[in-house]
Amino acid sequence: MKQALDTFEKMDEVRTSQMMYRINTGLEMGIGDEIAVRFRENVSQQQIEAIIHKYGLDMVKTSKIYNLLIVPKGGNALQIANEIQESGLVLFSHPNFVVSAELYQDIPNDTYFSNQFYLHNTSQIFTDGHTGTIDADIDAPEAWTMTKGANSIIIAVIDEGISSDHPDLPNTRQVRLNGSNFADGDPNNPSPTNNQNHGNSSAGIIAATRNNSQGVTGIAPNCRIMPIRIFDSLANGVSSSLVADAIEFAVDNGAQVLSNSWGYSSSNPNYLPVIVQAIQYAVNSGCIVVFAAGNNARHTQGDNGYVSFPSNVNIPGVITVGASDRNDMQSDYSPTSNPGSQNNQIVDITAPSHRAYPPQYYQRFGLVGGIDGETLEVWSIDIFGNTGYNPYPEFIVPGNPDTRSINPSQVGEQLPNVGVNFNAYTGRFGGTSAACPQVAGVAALILSINPDLTTQQVFNIITGAADQVGGYVYTNGRSNELGSGRLNACRAVTQVISTITLISGPSFVCSSGATFEVSNLPDGVSVSWSASPSYYFTTTSGTGSAFLTAWTGGFRKGVGTITATLVTSCDTFNLTKSVWAGTPTAPTAITLLPDDGVCRGPAYYYQVGLLHPYPSYVSSWYWDLQSPGVIIGSRTGSSLKFYYPSGTTPGRYSVAVKAVNPCGDSSYHIEYFDVIDCDRMEMVSFNIYPNPVRDVLNVEITANDAVEINPEAITELRIYDTFLSLKKQLTFSGSTVSVNTGDLP
Repeated sequence: MKQALDTFEKMDEVRTSQMMYRINTGLEMGIGDEIAVRFRENVSQQQIEAIIHKYGLDMVKTSKIYNLLIVPKGGNALQIANEIQESGLVLFSHPNFVVSAELYQDIPNDTYFSNQFYLHNTSQIFTDGHTGTIDADIDAPEAWTMTKGANSIIIAVIDEGISSDHPDLPNTRQVRLNGSNFADGDPNNPSPTNNQNHGNSSAGIIAATRNNSQGVTGIAPNCRIMPIRIFDSLANGVSSSLVADAIEFAVDNGAQVLSNSWGYSSSNPNYLPVIVQAIQYAVNSGCIVVFAAGNNARHTQGDNGYVSFPSNVNIPGVITVGASDRNDMQSDYSPTSNPGSQNNQIVDITAPSHRAYPPQYYQRFGLVGGIDGETLEVWSIDIFGNTGYNPYPEFIVPGNPDTRSINPSQVGEQLPNVGVNFNAYTGRFGGTSAACPQVAGVAALILSINPDLTTQQVFNIITGAADQVGGYVYTNGRSNELGSGRLNACRAVTQVISTITLISGPSFVCSSGATFEVSNLPDGVSVSWSASPSYYFTTTSGTGSAFLTAWTGGFRKGVGTITATLVTSCDTFNLTKSVWAGTPTAPTAITLLPDDGVCRGPAYYYQVGLLHPYPSYVSSWYWDLQSPGVIIGSRTGSSLKFYYPSGTTPGRYSVAVKAVNPCGDSSYHIEYFDVIDCDRMEMVSFNIYPNPVRDVLNVEITANDAVEINPEAITELRIYDTFLSLKKQLTFSGSTVSVNTGDLP
């Protein structure tokens, strides 16, 4: 094999020939003549150039993530990469492996999933022969590799009602409560009437059952839906107070997410204060509140529309959702943000929905607008049977011309018209009404991973994870057309993982080894490890859920970093843990040792300490006192109390201390002092009161009859805390002083 490789390398047209490597999963990794490196931030340009010169490399690419180096003809990229890694100058250095990537996604078997372009857009042909742009979707299959939701998370769909025991949303996955119908009819039955399927379609987008070989797939198919009805059988909304009651009802009955695909034709953010207050209550209670922005724009006519109430309430954390289309462009009807408006005209994020309404939709209002050949094209669930949106009705309320529907290809159209329970599904939903529940569904996925997140944290995650698409101008992360961008479920879920995972393991790495793991790791996440600087650790890289390394030993010891790189279907992030590698370094100084000697006798006791008593790399201390000194109390703390007996021979003595951690002991630090004979007839005493002290400490110096206190003598007073840290220092003359201690911690 080596002979063959050598033969190839001698050919003029061959720059390098290397063996193919195969890991234990069977994945083949080819090596060429390129090396990918990431130099540490503190590495100078001179050091980089020295590396390049040493190995005869050329820098062929520089990005925010890495540098790409090319080795000279005949160079061994693997060997050079390893040597650069061991230099300690890089975060990583490896050959630019040629590997066949896999798509990590979880595709369900639901009959109409291929029509749900908003979840998974492959430029497939769907409704009306339309195709979209590849990946102009929310990356739902990629998110499902990590979570499909949790049964404990409840999304309230406040709308026209939701069918009982729908084939794709059975009652076992609904929270149907008495009192949840705030419109006409049975107050305990939140089911829709007539052709009012709006609530069903919203709920199906959020949580339709997955992998049941029929229908559609919801974004959070393991979560539950709480149906709340606020539109009556004539398709009229209920009073504003009842809407407020409905919101309060949802909050008080345990809904964590409120999906609201409805609004009012007003740009006033305080249009109905009772509803504003109800929304404030929901947010204060920790709920995630999501509103559709409205469908009043006509961009084909230069009309940017407005963000309608209550999606524009001035309440931080409320998520206002606009619509993008199958090509990642702003939908024709979705309003454009106006940051200069006093009415909070801000779209926070968009999600995919239909592109535009047809011209005939506007003609009935005496308006011009829309796009020929476009209409509703979002797939979801429908009222089971011959009502709802399939077959497509002329009127939402039969016989009521005010409820004339948006014509698709024709009235009576059946879409779908084949498949199990086909008339329980529809391909004719859309607007920001279809975008809003997508955000609600992603919020449910987020809370399924970390239910302790605040409203604002969820808002920040969802908007921060959005894809800035469409070619629009994004300033400080926002565009007027799409807000923070188009919703990305996978990236949002990935960001949540970083809030619950951490590296577990010891704070010390000894020669005996240490094992580190990533806690709370969801499915669908792979882990690679690194330990730096490399000269501290026997193993500097690895993969898998656990990582084992050890201290290399010798004189090199110090603070190192264990890094776990987590890779999801759509994103990568790092977790780090700071550790101490090796035995501790020796202490450098002992404080409070008297300069004028240590008096012998038990009446004279002394307390010494350390200049830095609590470094992170020390578990405890160990003190040694030269005989015949007597230690009072513990010898393993950060200070030492001792005395020398009366019979001690005056002379030179020592005290020593060393640091201790799980890896072993440091060397001793030794300091010397003189033991002397003090004249007890000249003793003075101190009277200190009150004890305990609050604001003022009084000190009185008294002496026996053989001693006279000089009233002009200067006395220094020092106050230390229990850690022997100096807190106050002053001098005074005479025999008394009062010290203000009220400013001390």
